[in-house]
Amino acid sequence: MALGTNRDPANPVPRYHRRRLLALCVLVAVIGLNGCLGPVAKAPFSRRVGSGQPGSLIGPFDGQVLDQSTGSPISSVLVIGTWTFQENNSLSVPESSHTATAITSSDGTYALPSLPSGRQFAGLLRRFTLVAYKAGFVGYRSDLHFSDRLVRRDFVQHGNVIRLDRFPQNESHVRHLVFLGQSAELRSVCQTETVAAARELGQSAPSLSPSPSLSTDPLAVEAGKTTEPTKDPSSDGPKNKESPQDAAP
Repeated sequence: MALGTNRDPANPVPRYHRRRLLALCVLVAVIGLNGCLGPVAKAPFSRRVGSGQPGSLIGPFDGQVLDQSTGSPISSVLVIGTWTFQENNSLSVPESSHTATAITSSDGTYALPSLPSGRQFAGLLRRFTLVAYKAGFVGYRSDLHFSDRLVRRDFVQHGNVIRLDRFPQNESHVRHLVFLGQSAELRSVCQTETVAAARELGQSAPSLSPSPSLSTDPLAVEAGKTTEPTKDPSSDGPKNKESPQDAAP
């Protein structure tokens, strides 16, 4: 090695340059990581029942769906998780949303993945809403009760227990669908109920076309994509384009 230099014969780059390059790479990595993590609002739910720890809007989420009258697990329930973003300077106008779906297994359990890291810079993550639906039952929302529309306080991120009541004969299908919200995922499995709602409103029932089949594989959740549900034999039929508008957030 020549006098007055700081070079390694095996590496022509001076050592002090290597140290500076390493520090620069670390700085870029930290800035990049922070740039992918947008602001997140405080979750209105706990991590687990009785834990006293706040939950995370980012996720993941898991739980079980039971029949309210029998306590038995309900399989093939469509579970929809929706993350809603809005601009930091906006108080009410949503900027975008991201959706993931799951189907309950034979023991009634479900699992939704965390919000993909690539979507965590879309703006302020304002809320997460979970909806559970199966034909013949009153649906479930993580933020509201169906009966009185009061704010739900018993939803938790992990180990959440959803108890579904059988759908009463005299209940309004219009009211039920407005409560659930007409997402694309939901419309694909509740077309028969949409037809009943149209009849309640005095409209002619839309023609039904073949609908996709609903996979009962609980592991068929693909993070970062809106999955196309498949039909359970006991669930409703095809897609309807005249469904009521979603009045819920």
